[in-house]
Parts: sequence; C-alpha cells; structure tokens
Amino acid sequence: MAVLAVLLAGASPAGANADPGATNEQALAVAEGVFSSFDPLAAASELSAFEADLLMQGLTLDAETVAVTVSPVSEVVAREAFIAGGQHAAAAASYDACFSREAAGAGKNLLGGVLYDYYTTLYYCSKGGKIATAKWTRQTGQVRFPGWYYDGKVTDQIDFSARNIGGFTQFKFHAGPVSQLPIQNAYPCLRTRVNSSGGVSTSSSCSV
Repeated sequence: MAVLAVLLAGASPAGANADPGATNEQALAVAEGVFSSFDPLAAASELSAFEADLLMQGLTLDAETVAVTVSPVSEVVAREAFIAGGQHAAAAASYDACFSREAAGAGKNLLGGVLYDYYTTLYYCSKGGKIATAKWTRQTGQVRFPGWYYDGKVTDQIDFSARNIGGFTQFKFHAGPVSQLPIQNAYPCLRTRVNSSGGVSTSSSCSV
C-alpha cells in the first residue's frame, strides 16, 4: 500500500501519537471540521498533534473488502433491462429464468472506518440450463469520509460462455486536501465469476 504523504508540515507519521482508544468517529469529526472549512490546509495546520494523527489515520487507506450475493429478480425487470439495452423483445421473453449478481466493495482506513464504497449489479438470464445473456445494470461508488473523492468508473469487462460469466469493474477514488491535490489514489476492482449451476465467487482482481 502506498504510504499517505504527510498532510501537514511537521506532522508526525500516522500512528505516532495514536491513542489506543482512538476511533473512526473521532477521526470523522476532525476531518469534517477540516474539509468543511474555507481553507482546509489552514484548518489542518491548526490541529494539535493528536488531532493531526487522527486525521492521518482516518484518511489512510489500509484495506479493501468485497462481498457478493446472487438472487432471483423479477422476470419483467430483467427482460426490460435487456430490451432497453437493444435486445429484441422476443429474445428477452424466451429465457427460462433471470438473476441478478450484486457485488459491493469498500476501502477502509487504519481505524477500521469506511473511506468509500462501490457497487456493481449484473443481470443474467438462462435458457435450457445455459447462460444466454448478461448485462451490467449498475456500476457506481460513493465516498464516506471527508477528504476522499469519487472519480467514477475507470473500465469494465465482461466475458460469458454457455456456462460461465466472468467480469470486473474498476473504479477510481483519491484523497487530498482539495480535489486538485491528490495525496493517495485508489483503483479498486470488483470481480465475480458466476456459473449456470449457481456457483459464484468474488474478489478484488482486475481481470475476468
């Protein structure tokens, strides 16, 4: 993991003044005060050593987590999604069953708090025991901690055969005192493989 650059001149590295009882809620309060001010850098320069350390711990990306669920969706909803994507209505009406795959990921800071999260939803339909079609219907993200920014989707890929789907979406987030001055960039991916027999796996890999 890239180490977060020192935000303040003379500030200690993240954790140097840490209180074992420090919480993400405390860091949030400090960050909200800094990043809601007219001049975030000036506000940050007035923090105590302990508050500056809290801010650094709160801003620093420490880990990514991912999870996925697969569930039935309304046949009407799924088929309308494929028709909206340009598929012929007769073809969309011919599937035996349709499902959605929803995946969620999150970037967490050194205090265990969520910096940002991101989501994808994949609709896919089967016919005759085989996967017939697949389509992304949601790929988005949002920030949960002041000082982080969501820069949108970077790329995505999807590849499906008769019995398997493999796909991923990559997002971009960055942290900085202002949006034009990034301190840390993050390019997390959500990857999922689904097969026609119901098996599913997910990871943070940027590959199909």
